[in-house]
Amino acid sequence: MGFGPVPEFGAFVADDGMGRLLGMAVHYQIPFMHQMRPLLMMKWLYVAPEARKLGVGRLLMQAMARHAKATGHEKFCWFVLKDNERAQRFYRSLGAMPDPDWDRWMMPAEGIDALSP
Repeated sequence: MGFGPVPEFGAFVADDGMGRLLGMAVHYQIPFMHQMRPLLMMKWLYVAPEARKLGVGRLLMQAMARHAKATGHEKFCWFVLKDNERAQRFYRSLGAMPDPDWDRWMMPAEGIDALSP
């Protein structure tokens, strides 16, 4: 995690128990956006090719959802390449959707609740 009592950046990391990286979700907070409230952004979700389809991405997204709840965010956002249909299918399967006003994705409250029981 970042520095200070309320870090504005951090990462969740998944390994195989032997110290080998399987995936990570890197995040940061933008202090104020157009709604004058902090915004939680996921900068990067990475899952090693050999770990895909094993649930690592879902676990990392669940960690992001729990972090969003714990820090008082109603949603978190990220960007997806327009031609990355595989990633888009994955995010939709978790309850995410394209942001209607921006060319980014967000995890709404319902998705956060579903990912962080």
